Amino acid sequence: MNKQELMDAVADHVGAETPKDRRHVSEVVNAVLAVIKQEVAEGGKVSVAGWGKFESTLRKARTARNPATQAEVKVPATCG
Repeated sequence: MNKQELMDAVADHVGAETPKDRRHVSEVVNAVLAVIKQEVAEGGKVSVAGWGKFESTLRKARTARNPATQAEVKVPATCG
């Protein structure tokens, strides 16, 4: 399910019939996602029971292998 499908499903669930109602649902969904992104970007965690846990984790640099060529590839550290 992509973001638009999520907004449509929420709008259907709450009975939003007019374009104005659907626009309001879209604003609310975007606001919720923005708050989650901001909190995680600031190093925080967001946990919504029954839905999910969002947090940023540090992945150390490592060496991987390209399965097609078997060549070693250096993967840099990331925070994501």
